[in-house]
Amino acid sequence: MKITDLQKQIENLPEKLRTSILAIIEIKTEIDMEKVLSKMDIQFKVIVGMMGIAFTLIGLLLTIYKFIG
Repeated sequence: MKITDLQKQIENLPEKLRTSILAIIEIKTEIDMEKVLSKMDIQFKVIVGMMGIAFTLIGLLLTIYKFIG
């Protein structure tokens, strides 16, 4: 649902009901955003870990190459 459509629907509601519904929507949005941020944090940590392993391997391979070559 688009925000403009939601706004039109909510304008037709009584003030007390409108406030309650908007509070529920805000809570739901906040919970969903926390889930998204948590997933992004996990993905970022995985990428940083993989980069650390990659740089370690590159350093190790360069060191081995110096001694062999």
